[in-house]
Amino acid sequence: MKIVLTCFGSLGDVNPYLAIAKELQVRGHSPLIAGDEVFRKHITTEGIAFHSVRPDCTPFMNSTEFFRKGMDKKEGLSFILSSILFPSLRGMYEDSRAALEGADLVVTHQLSFGAHLALEQTNTPWVSTVLAPAGFVSTYDFPVMGEMPAIKYLRHLGPGAMRTLLGQAKKRFDLQLEPYYAFRKELGLPHGKNPLMEGHHSPTKVLGLFSPLLAKVQPDYPSNTTVTGFCPFDGFEGSEMPAELEAFLSKGGAPLVFSLGSAAVNCAEGFFDRSIEVVKRVQRRAVFLVGKNSDVYPQKPLGKNIIAVPYAPYSKLFPRACAIIASGGIGTVSQIMASGKPCLILPFAHDQYDNADRLCRLGVGRSLQMEGYTPLHGAAEILRLVGENLYPSRAKEVAELIAQEQGTKLACDEIEATLGKRR
Repeated sequence: MKIVLTCFGSLGDVNPYLAIAKELQVRGHSPLIAGDEVFRKHITTEGIAFHSVRPDCTPFMNSTEFFRKGMDKKEGLSFILSSILFPSLRGMYEDSRAALEGADLVVTHQLSFGAHLALEQTNTPWVSTVLAPAGFVSTYDFPVMGEMPAIKYLRHLGPGAMRTLLGQAKKRFDLQLEPYYAFRKELGLPHGKNPLMEGHHSPTKVLGLFSPLLAKVQPDYPSNTTVTGFCPFDGFEGSEMPAELEAFLSKGGAPLVFSLGSAAVNCAEGFFDRSIEVVKRVQRRAVFLVGKNSDVYPQKPLGKNIIAVPYAPYSKLFPRACAIIASGGIGTVSQIMASGKPCLILPFAHDQYDNADRLCRLGVGRSLQMEGYTPLHGAAEILRLVGENLYPSRAKEVAELIAQEQGTKLACDEIEATLGKRR
């Protein structure tokens, strides 16, 4: 069976679909991933077919300004919609139509607007996915937002109050969604539901591709929702541990690991210099994953207790850390929870604020606003993580539970069950 999986975003948005595609391939299906040209090599190297879908973000991969705008805690989503996705909406739709040709089933990402539009014009079976709990925007478990981090203190007011906040959030995007609704009208489709909220859910099957430890199915989730557990993938070609990092790890105690994922790291000027001062205060060894954008590389001398490398596979590095300092994208969160190590989350934008809150509630970490990440405060938070048994002990318990989950298998089971219903 030809199964098309669509995706958009950073590596954390691509990896779960690659994990699912590889399992579907093992089961005898013919998966194809339709997404940003940026990820063609990553996907085809793994033996999975690829179809490019606009927008092509390749020209922006070395632009600090592009990532700064896209990872702004208040305006990041607005920038992505108005400057990246909607200007390419027609191309996204056309490319998606071509990718979906002959598909027996389609698995969609939340922001795959082109695929959603194309699917409304066909009878192709469709499974939609949500990568992080924030994507469900439940009034019973309302997500923490970058522009309103204090919202976690209002949850006790109940679903009614949260519905009011949700209504305000929808109004905020009404103007920006006008190009989307205009294109729907051009295609002869009805106005439809809000594509950022309930409008991206499949009427047949919805999968939450995250651990139920982060969030369970809520009363206002679509009734056809299954939370599968994470679908981890960390095996791109060239993702072996760098030799110099392996040598560093083997010569001393477990280090702190500082990583801002594949997006925030590109606009984190000054972060690693501040982190050098943090490391000095806590008197620990450290690993900096600095990415490929030299604009954010540390300017200060690292010293003998710190090593900086562009990248290392999280699944191999995190379990060897004493604690992990990260921005909290859902892909990184999945690896943190599997590692058995406590974390300090410094969220930048999007679901990262909510992911941070959930890790704190789970007892495996702490969180600090990036503007409050000073050498003094950063060191104090890290010392609590590594100095108290509470966090390491709870992190180990969570890792044992994560090891029992079979997110990729369950996701594929649900996909095949949906196929079976439509045969």
